Amino acid sequence: MANTATDAKDGGATALAFGFAAVVATSLAPLGIALGGGAGSPFLFCAAMRLGTFLIYSAFLATVFRKVLADKDVRTIIFRRVLTWTMVFMVIQQFDFALFALASRYVDISVVVVVFGTATVVRMFLMSRIFKRYQKIWPDGTLLLMTGLLGLWFAVASDSGTFIGLGDSAPGTSVGVVLAILAAVCAGFTAFGLRWGVDVARSLPSSLVKNPDSPLISVSCVLTGQAVANLFGAALQTSIGFAEGESISMESVGIAVATGALAASVGRTALRVANLTTTNLGINSLTYAVPIISLGWLILFGQSDVLRYDYLTIGVVAIIITGLLINFEAEIRFGFKALMLALWGSGTIIYLRENILQQLSITDWVWPGETYLTALALSATVFTLLLSFRTTRLSERTQDEDNRIFALFSNVDLLVRRHLIDPSVRRHLLDVDSSHDPEKLQAAYREVLARMSRAKSADIDSEDEERLVHAETELNAVVHSRRHGIELGELFALMIFGGLTVLLSLVSRPDVAGWTAFLAEIFTALFSSVIVFFMVHVWDLHGDRSTRILEKLPDSEQYGVAFRDLQNRRLEQGTSIVVGLGIIIVLSALLWYKWMGVDAL
Repeated sequence: MANTATDAKDGGATALAFGFAAVVATSLAPLGIALGGGAGSPFLFCAAMRLGTFLIYSAFLATVFRKVLADKDVRTIIFRRVLTWTMVFMVIQQFDFALFALASRYVDISVVVVVFGTATVVRMFLMSRIFKRYQKIWPDGTLLLMTGLLGLWFAVASDSGTFIGLGDSAPGTSVGVVLAILAAVCAGFTAFGLRWGVDVARSLPSSLVKNPDSPLISVSCVLTGQAVANLFGAALQTSIGFAEGESISMESVGIAVATGALAASVGRTALRVANLTTTNLGINSLTYAVPIISLGWLILFGQSDVLRYDYLTIGVVAIIITGLLINFEAEIRFGFKALMLALWGSGTIIYLRENILQQLSITDWVWPGETYLTALALSATVFTLLLSFRTTRLSERTQDEDNRIFALFSNVDLLVRRHLIDPSVRRHLLDVDSSHDPEKLQAAYREVLARMSRAKSADIDSEDEERLVHAETELNAVVHSRRHGIELGELFALMIFGGLTVLLSLVSRPDVAGWTAFLAEIFTALFSSVIVFFMVHVWDLHGDRSTRILEKLPDSEQYGVAFRDLQNRRLEQGTSIVVGLGIIIVLSALLWYKWMGVDAL
């Protein structure tokens, strides 16, 4: 996410308000497509939506931006910008709802809504790369990708009612899912519209625009480009619709125009304003609520007809988690992400445990008597003891190393300022600070020691000599501590007992039912997730030992404490906590229906 050191002054509250407005308005689009029969004539319906969008954009520009657009030089700038590859992507973006409506021919519209929700990931990925004002996004590997794919699989399976999903579905199901994915990619191209608008705003004559980066000017330029793209998109979609022999009623046209005016215009304009008001990409996390609210509208108006709402719920949660964790961090360490994934994974396994084990022909998974709790408690106790020993020793060692590094650097830095030691020693001390590779650590150690030895041979007073001896002692202590790597045996034992405890919790349960079983499984899911978190947390602590705590200060020859992170993460942290609580609530609801007499939602 972007570094917002002045986030409180950076339009955060305004961006949040526009973000919520965007969520509510955009969530109505699937309902409009369903009520207007968009699946019957997707291209003509979407062309009418683009007409409604164009009308709202034009009214806005005529009211706010008329004087600027009346200038001949401005029109020349816009015309030149129309003939760019960015505009091509903006026109492609106009096909998102056409593909959405077309996909709903083959799968239930609820499934399309869930898949379409991944557009947020595409948009934020593009924005992080085509805008320098945003920090780059670095996904944490295939684990998050696999979670998102599992979420899509559950969403597809909800339409057929079987966990196999595509395999047991109608042949057109895979076509519908592919079309929904393409629709999400097209929707993500709204990032190019933002890029186009910002470039035009910065090209405007200074005589007309004093501050091209102001939200009003930026949004006006963005909507100018979008209005042009809408015209091109509407023309192309109308041509395709007539070529395909589509027909559409006036009632459907009216619904399409209204949907385009409200959802596609107001909703997306509000989101653009939110993104241009703040530099924090985390504001886009609000749009993860769009699929959930859209599903609520569809269910309320009787437009959803999936067979397994529990599968759909599991899929929605997985996609929201994936988008959330890929696009921003609530904290630097991986532990919180692991906790979120573990909550979803353990909850899903526990909810579907009976079906999974039956498919594997495993019937002796219910553990009668009190030995279940005894075995679980024994494994958890051993894990807790190993964990406490490991974390205590690791934390103490890391703190001791940090303190010694500070003392060492302070003494050496003072001697450098007195011209008793070569200034290059600082760079080698930074390598000692952060390196755990034996060869690099040894090389840095020898370089520092050599410069200290040369200082000893010089003519120095007793106070400096004492300081130098103390620094050499600290250096030897730090290097001796850091040359010890990971205690693999101890960590391996920790993973064995942690994994065994989680395995016992997930694949078996006590012989209980009803209210008792509900509480037992809620506890089991939380219990397993916390154990996973602590196992990952130990590795995070090892990572802390490799983190540099000293750095050269910018634009100076001074050195000081290294700040790992300057970001204001209040929005990310607040959103993550809300999503985490939401996962627990959804899990509780699923298990409640499982054990209190309802087989599926």
